Amino acid sequence: MEFLARSWSLSAMELSRALSSNHVAANLLEKSPFSSIGNVEAHDASSVASKESMLKPLQQLPSGGSPPIAPRESDEMKEIFLLHQALNSEFLSSQQLLKNGLYRSLLRGKAMGKWIKDQKERKKQEIRTHNAQLHAAVSVAGVAAAVAAIAASTASPEMSSAHQNTPSKTSTAMASAAALVASHCIEIAEEMGADPNNISKVVNSAINAKTNGDIMTLTAGAATALRGAAALRARLQKGHGAATLALAEEMGEEREEVNILTALNFVSKGGELLKRTRKGDLHWKQVSFNMNSNWQIVAKMKSKYMAGTFTKKKKCTVSGVYSDVTAWPGREREDGSEQMAYFGIKTADRVIEFECKSKADKQMWTEGIQHMLNCRANLT
Repeated sequence: MEFLARSWSLSAMELSRALSSNHVAANLLEKSPFSSIGNVEAHDASSVASKESMLKPLQQLPSGGSPPIAPRESDEMKEIFLLHQALNSEFLSSQQLLKNGLYRSLLRGKAMGKWIKDQKERKKQEIRTHNAQLHAAVSVAGVAAAVAAIAASTASPEMSSAHQNTPSKTSTAMASAAALVASHCIEIAEEMGADPNNISKVVNSAINAKTNGDIMTLTAGAATALRGAAALRARLQKGHGAATLALAEEMGEEREEVNILTALNFVSKGGELLKRTRKGDLHWKQVSFNMNSNWQIVAKMKSKYMAGTFTKKKKCTVSGVYSDVTAWPGREREDGSEQMAYFGIKTADRVIEFECKSKADKQMWTEGIQHMLNCRANLT
């Protein structure tokens, strides 16, 4: 009882003392059968007086008046009773638990805890997927470097045919194009976060590839890495959808909690939004919002290159969300259908504005981000 009293109330210790004192008094009375009659009569008189004193305030209560505020002990006894019933498995299924509000608060805490646990597991899967994408990017950069090296050697004067004194213009153009693609692949791999030493090692090894077998080995390795990264990305998206469905089934009777979880999972999964830069340029971004280990809301913006094979990421910390962003000029739809919707996020540098396809999408984005901010405020 004293252990429970440390965390939520002092009434448990007081109750135990009261019970122990009553128990001792009862034992003394039972062990003293030859007590004086005067003491027994005094005890009965005091009991009657105490009962009358307890009934007197109820008799003096005016009709129509509000009852007095219950003392501290009665409130704490109610807490003990509710906690005891909340811990009882049979009581958890009764309708009384829904009426007193404990079930709603416990369910909300369970849902938020499950969401945070799912976010940690999803973070691990995202790291695994990102590492696979880095490996694929480095492998493709190695293949591009090997192709560029072979094209350059073919275009060199030493490798020209006997009836040509200089290499053909086509060979030179192919070598230049291959070198451009290889340099761009290496740059994208570095921007994704690959280790420069690892990139240099793979590129140097690929440049030394001369035979058809070497090229086939590099190509097969890059293709396997790309397929592995795609499989992990698909598994991540599939697992996210299954987790969302499971949460929705568990919270079928609590629509408010389901809406919160749906909005949180929506912004965590992310989607494609149109972003406006400081200069007014418009760029499509794959945007998502998550909570890091420091309980900060982080916005991730990805730009896709080469048909989605590589992505460039940018992160920023979010401290607020704005839903009253004015419409961008010149973005009205000509067919007169539903208008675009806009919202903004507050970062350390500025307010970043985004364009949504509809007002429903805007509501999902803004509510999900706001729920994350509220969760951060409650946790910190």
